This record gives sequence, structure tokens and C-alpha cells, in this order.
Amino acid sequence: LNLAVRGKLVEQDPNDVPASELLDSLHSEAGKKKKTARTSPAKQAAEMPFECPHGWAWAQVRHILAPDRDISYGVIKLGPEPTSGGVPTLRCSDVRPGFIDLSGVRKVQESIEADYARTRLEGGEVVINIRGTLGGVALVPNDLKGHNVAREVAVIPIAADLSGPFLVYLMLSPYFWDHIQNNLRGIAYKGLNLGILRDLPIPLPPLAEQHRIVAKVDALMALCDRLEAALTTADTTRARLLEALLHEALEPGTSDMEAA
Repeated sequence: LNLAVRGKLVEQDPNDVPASELLDSLHSEAGKKKKTARTSPAKQAAEMPFECPHGWAWAQVRHILAPDRDISYGVIKLGPEPTSGGVPTLRCSDVRPGFIDLSGVRKVQESIEADYARTRLEGGEVVINIRGTLGGVALVPNDLKGHNVAREVAVIPIAADLSGPFLVYLMLSPYFWDHIQNNLRGIAYKGLNLGILRDLPIPLPPLAEQHRIVAKVDALMALCDRLEAALTTADTTRARLLEALLHEALEPGTSDMEAA
């Protein structure tokens, strides 16, 4: 992931549409819906954490949002869970690194959830834990449309012209989480301010390269899973072999020579 967000995992294609043009298109569309603060290229260049490859561009999280939506956190007080009905609401325990765990999702009364329509999920958003158990970032699948989130989870409604899986990998990368760790606020219960989240700098590759990076990371992650499974199998086999050898060696009546 660290290599991916620095443009060192896949090769660049000079024929790709530059990310700067993609950002210009997003900003133009946002300007039709609302006033969006623009960061001058000179200021962006001065604040670059590292140099990106040709065709990439530096942006801030607020620059990649859907034109008519903003980053928000969800329901402040969930209240008692209704015995029937209710709206499924994701908490920080449900948002894991790279996926959403639905096994423990609880519901909120419709009357409470109605005040938080801004974070009602449509599918395609990125959700990220900003309080509680940090580290969870996931893409919302379309079948969770109508769900909501709790206050410890922020909804990032990304523009449709971007790769959601790439942005999830970006926000799971050591680069992004170093920024988050350095910007946590609070003493006993640390959290990430939404204003800070909006302004976090992100390296953005061309859309075609975003898709290539996702394909490469997926393949490498699958390889890691296979290697981990193989190592686990090998450890289990070694443990069973050792157990059998010890049993044979320590079995009553076994001679010292046989045990050796």
C-alpha cells in the first residue's frame, strides 16, 4: 500500500488522462452545485509531502467529494435498540480495514435516524472510523443503501468519477494513517476532527492508473493470504509431528535408544 500511493507499484502510462484534468472536472461540477474552496497549484506544490509521478496530482479529501454532499458523522445517541423495525446503523466495531462486518450491526429507531439523513448511505461512499476503534476504512456496497452510521464513523461521499477501491487502499496506507495519528485530538478519548479530515493531502493518480493499482494490490493481497494459509498449514503440520514424536519418545516402555 505504501508503494501504491507513491506511484511505485505499477508503471505509469503517458497516454492516461492526467489526474489534474480529473480534478478540474470534479471542481467544475462542484461549482455548479455549491461554492467549493480551491487550492492554488503553487500552494499545493509547497505542501506536497512527497513528489508524485508524472500525471498524478495532489489534492485534499474535500476535493474528491460528490458535488452535492459533504463529509459528516452520524447518529450521536443511538438510544435503545427497537424490538422491531429500525434502521441498521454502522458503528466503529462494524467498519473493519477493507470491509464492513455485518454480524453485529444494531438498529436505531426511525424517529432518531430521521434527523441524520445527511449520513444515510446510498452505496459507493467510503466510511472511516474517526473515534473509538481507529483503523477501519471500507467502501459501502450498494446493498447497504438506507443504512446509517454512528457518530464515531464518518461518511466520505466520493465522486462517481473516482475509484472507490483505490481510495480505500489510499486511506488504509501507512502514509494516510500517519497523517491521522498526527492529527488526533482529545486526551482520554481521541478522535479525528472532520475539518482536519477534509484538508488531509492525498496523492491522486489518473483514473486508469487507479484501476491498475487496485488490480495489482488485490493480486498481492491474495498472494499474501495464500502464503499465510500455507504457513499456518506448515505450522500445524510441524506441531502435529512434534506431538507424535514426543508421544513416541515418552511412551512407557520405550527404551532410551528408541526414544533417541
